[in-house]
Amino acid sequence: MKHTLKSLLALLLCAAMLVCAISCKPLDADNPGNDQVGAETDGTTDETTDEATEDKPPEIDGLGIVLNGEAKYRVVRGDLESVALRDTMMTLINEIESQTGVRLTPITDWDAYDENIKEIIIGKKNNRPATASATIPADSFLITVTDGNILIAGDSDTTTAAAVEYFIQKYVKGENGSLVLPKTMSDTVSYLEWQTINYDQTITLKTAYSDYISDYNEEVLISFDEGDEGYSFDRGGYYDDEHSVDGYGALRWDLTGKLENVTKILKQGQKTFHFDASDKNRSTLKFWLYVSDTDAVVCDHDPGYGFQKNQATFYFRAMDKNGKTHCWNHTLTNNGWHEVELSFNIHNGADANFDYANITSFWMGLATYGDVTVMIDDMRGVVYNTDYEPAAIEGETNPRLISDCESDALDGAIIQEWYGASYDLEDKVQGNSSLRNCGDASVNDFRTIVANLDIPMDPKKDVLVFSFKVADPKVLKSIFIELNEVQDTHEIQASFTLDALKQYGYSGEANTWCEIRIPLSVFAVQLGKNMGSTITLKNFRFVGSASGSGTFDYHIDHIYLAE
Repeated sequence: MKHTLKSLLALLLCAAMLVCAISCKPLDADNPGNDQVGAETDGTTDETTDEATEDKPPEIDGLGIVLNGEAKYRVVRGDLESVALRDTMMTLINEIESQTGVRLTPITDWDAYDENIKEIIIGKKNNRPATASATIPADSFLITVTDGNILIAGDSDTTTAAAVEYFIQKYVKGENGSLVLPKTMSDTVSYLEWQTINYDQTITLKTAYSDYISDYNEEVLISFDEGDEGYSFDRGGYYDDEHSVDGYGALRWDLTGKLENVTKILKQGQKTFHFDASDKNRSTLKFWLYVSDTDAVVCDHDPGYGFQKNQATFYFRAMDKNGKTHCWNHTLTNNGWHEVELSFNIHNGADANFDYANITSFWMGLATYGDVTVMIDDMRGVVYNTDYEPAAIEGETNPRLISDCESDALDGAIIQEWYGASYDLEDKVQGNSSLRNCGDASVNDFRTIVANLDIPMDPKKDVLVFSFKVADPKVLKSIFIELNEVQDTHEIQASFTLDALKQYGYSGEANTWCEIRIPLSVFAVQLGKNMGSTITLKNFRFVGSASGSGTFDYHIDHIYLAE
């Protein structure tokens, strides 16, 4: 009995020791006073728990497009989409990369849909479930999320491009190598509303007047508000009381056409107003112009001449009381609203007896070959009260400024924007801007700059000076320069290859500003019988001729004559 009891006590003691060995924690050698039991109070983590935590992805509240420097989405477009949509797709990819350092993979819907791979879908012509379930209203774009896939699409190439721009501005906010978007997005936006709200991002800068004293008289000629009676307009024009820049409405046309079909829009004043532009050097016509798709508009008088992608060329006429005309061409290089200003001291043609003191009506002409909305608003006549005074040119004898290539409409020497020439506010030699000319060189593209002046010029003594830069010297074949008083009669002109320009200061290096100095004596001189040695310089023309293929791109700035 005693032996049995001892055996039982021994067994109980062993069991107790075993339980203690399993469940009791030894004292912390570094902290002898710590006699608490259990891992929860120890401050350490089991090694197995560490590994499980590391493998578990971090929780995010949204759609992780890029996480910690790793792409989690790819970008899809329709396999048969246009070049414009391909460019739009790359715009988004490039923007995400610039903000996160990560480049998303571009694919087309030729690649099979995989429900395990999330996508950003560009455009409506995609073989994807998210596209099939989406309805896009006319003249609108939308952004939606379906099963984690993002659709960015409009009802056309133009509205899809606007959708991507909208998406970038509103949602693409990368930080620390990541881009997380909301789980749900449901944006449907009218394209016209979007362009009206954002017109200040795309306007042509024609009202800076940095060098001109901006004290002027301004007269509203036509407001284009609904109920503005007494005016006639053609081709289905109507008052749009929802979209305008100023007042209650704008005049709008929704046009279709083909390249060979010229569409003329007439806006003629039947009310009595007489705008006095008799001081041509100080008078301008100013108005707001809207274009939904610049690729669908070319100048009306010759639809095939000067046509380029990403620009819209219009033909304007001012008409006097006798029906005589003063004509301009003007080019826009962005969709949306633009403030246009046309100076009366430059023109593309004017009747000899045009009465500048009695201007009574206006035409606007264009050729269309696709769907495009055009609007015009708030037409004003402006007469400036002071003369332009150009800055002095140091180190030159008898300098005479032709142009500083400023964005000012009245900077003394007027730059006419013909066939894509545009002001570049970033890349310049001095002042506020330079003049850039670019296009598709595969069509042997020509670009012309015209300046109307009143400058004495001596072909035997003077030197023409200008700053010049070429993006790719292999694409630009030559330049043609003409300085004339009367075109084809009293003028000097010459063509120069880029190699020939090297003796006058051109470095031959790409994307490098150079000062070119050409003595007028090297030009071919064509003087009239009754001309002396001095010509009054009225018109300056600078034309670039391209060869091969690629981007046709050059800049010119700070043009003047000196002895």
